[in-house]
Amino acid sequence: MFKKVLLATDFSPPAEQLYELLEEFKRVGMEEVVLLYVVRLSGVARRFQEKASEKLMAKKKELEEKGFQVKAYTPIGFPAQEIQKLADKEDVSLILIGSVGESFLRRIFLGSTASDLIRTSNKPIFLEKYRELEEEGEYQRIGDNKFEKILFPTDFSGPSYRIYEKIKALKDVTKEVILVHVIDKGVSDEEISKLRKETRKKLNEMKEELEEVGIRSEIRIRTGTPSDNIVRIGEEDVVSLIVIPSRGEGLIKEILLGSTAENVARRSKRPVLIFPERI
Repeated sequence: MFKKVLLATDFSPPAEQLYELLEEFKRVGMEEVVLLYVVRLSGVARRFQEKASEKLMAKKKELEEKGFQVKAYTPIGFPAQEIQKLADKEDVSLILIGSVGESFLRRIFLGSTASDLIRTSNKPIFLEKYRELEEEGEYQRIGDNKFEKILFPTDFSGPSYRIYEKIKALKDVTKEVILVHVIDKGVSDEEISKLRKETRKKLNEMKEELEEVGIRSEIRIRTGTPSDNIVRIGEEDVVSLIVIPSRGEGLIKEILLGSTAENVARRSKRPVLIFPERI
């Protein structure tokens, strides 16, 4: 599924842990890794670029010795722009970055750059998550086997169904999928009751299809704000990954506006995989 992965690092301890995920991505079809460190614009950018290049080339050599095919880049510029530019140039199938709690990529991005990348990128984005350890400044990745138990919120739109098909293709590594649909709290009780019945029917059909390929499945239907419910269910069911579209069509209005993905990515304690509208 993800043949070429772009790993963006800032050399921080959490970002260094991203390399531990590469073996797992290899199991789902990864063939090549593109390493990226963006040197921010400044009067001493060239000097920093030389040091960063040395560091990244050392990591490249280390990964190659483990059997990975690797490229490495250290451009000067704005992080989100350079990430997207390289993702397009190399035609990668996934962008891999780290997110530390509410700081939301603060080590890599400034201001609204992270939000811009999620909202505008034409590539899937995998956000690794970390828990803060007792020792100040120390972080640990949230578990392994990222694709083992997936939370998948759907609004039954075209983008959602395309992602659903990709999840089905992960049958060799995925054991369980939690299917979620959130009903708009602004509709009447009568309408909610009707929508629940229609939703359950659609989700049951998806559940049966997943179980036919050997993936266990459960259904969750909630009413309210999509991002709140998605994050909450992720914690309740202790999922290993939340997979969502950056945009959708139906009842998940936040996704339609491009904010559900952003809110979930920022607030979730679980890793998040965000697919663009066109995949």
